[in-house]
Amino acid sequence: YLKKGENQICFLCVYWSKPGMRWNTPEAGLIYEIENNGKVIAVSDENTSSRQSRAYLSGFDVEISSQLGYSFSYDATKEDDWLTGKGDGFEKSVVLEKECNFVKRPIKTQVVEALRQGKPCGEKKNYIFDLGEEYVGFCNFSINSKTEQTIRVFYGELLKDGHVKKTIGFRNFRFDYKTKKGENVFTNHMLRLAC
Repeated sequence: YLKKGENQICFLCVYWSKPGMRWNTPEAGLIYEIENNGKVIAVSDENTSSRQSRAYLSGFDVEISSQLGYSFSYDATKEDDWLTGKGDGFEKSVVLEKECNFVKRPIKTQVVEALRQGKPCGEKKNYIFDLGEEYVGFCNFSINSKTEQTIRVFYGELLKDGHVKKTIGFRNFRFDYKTKKGENVFTNHMLRLAC
């Protein structure tokens, strides 16, 4: 939602350079057009600033499956204030000639519901968060960490010996998150997890 006055609009994009069932591999890029009351008020062009993410690891080559694509690794110690327009390292974007079709938002079939609270259970260093039923959605969590540390999150619908069955054949149902010291609040909108 926009507030009265000046607004900063930021996009986080993901690009997989290998083909899969959910995507193909055209040239990486972002194209957008923003309307207000039927009038176009902003478009992607050479004045759009861009840079590679500092926190998402580029080239993280852990395939979940051909249907779901690739996992991700996130490093919260490398976050900056890019969402408020105060991040550094941005440059003008390169304009490419492309034919694209726009899809107006919101997309009716894409429903984002209220957050579901998982019930924690498990032992020291290994926790299971039970959602009470099978569920598909974006991962969102808040962690207070006394130190920088890497957390490996496994997700799925199957348990084996009290743990989530993280690999099934070649498929690997996980992502990595490196905490910063203190409060960590994270939401990933790029990949829906089935749990």
